[in-house]
Amino acid sequence: MDLAPAQFGFHATAYLWLAVTPGDLDPTSTALSLHPETTFTAAVTGAANLLVTVVCRDTEDLRRRP
Repeated sequence: MDLAPAQFGFHATAYLWLAVTPGDLDPTSTALSLHPETTFTAAVTGAANLLVTVVCRDTEDLRRRP
């Protein structure tokens, strides 16, 4: 990440390692990337095939997100 999220009031970062059916990888990553809290999405190899990074104001805000 090129920014310091805490300097902008975002203190909760989560790294989501998801196992998505290969046929659903593109639509799932696209849908998740459209959320304003999402800062990064990438297809990866291994047990999980999708990495998503989200940044929220605090942990309560992180829990409220769909």
